[in-house]
Amino acid sequence: MTAFCSPSIVNLAKALLQVQERLKPVVKDETNGFLKTRYATLANVLEAVRRPLLDNGVLLIQRAVESPSGTVAVETRLIHCSGEWMAGVTAIPLPEAEPGSRVNAGQAVGAAISYARRYGLMAMLSLAAVDEDTDNELRQEKTVLPDLPNVTYEDALSENGEPIVIARGQTMPNKEALKRSGFRWNPERKCWAAQSV
Repeated sequence: MTAFCSPSIVNLAKALLQVQERLKPVVKDETNGFLKTRYATLANVLEAVRRPLLDNGVLLIQRAVESPSGTVAVETRLIHCSGEWMAGVTAIPLPEAEPGSRVNAGQAVGAAISYARRYGLMAMLSLAAVDEDTDNELRQEKTVLPDLPNVTYEDALSENGEPIVIARGQTMPNKEALKRSGFRWNPERKCWAAQSV
């Protein structure tokens, strides 16, 4: 049996905890023409996870691996900069070719690989896909303000009139905690700011 993870995942687990704090549900951005259901595309899932992973020193690798006949399998591997890793394999049955179908065998394999990549990654990071209106409600939640020593917060408006929260005080020693909470350095104002409602 293939190992699920490196002998230790202490550093990777800490990094993934930081990733989890930043991840939001992925918006279903496409409609299945046959079933008329909505789903999150692979591109949308990758866009949602790539920056939080990279900011925390975690590399994502996905590759097709050997699988039983009639299936396609994809390994999703998360590798921390410490060398620690964890992996999972998602196997998808290949659909039987339908007579008269315009989809060739290569396209069917490609679609199954994309499907396995999407669901393998979402399962590995405990991500959910939500409808756009649900996502809008989730985005409207207030920024969680970390309780940091000698840091205060004030409401303000951005240059284009959007409500923001500004962190004041001893922010530089606490910049990593502020980043994890969604704050970004604003060079014009020379302060840490985050979106608000």
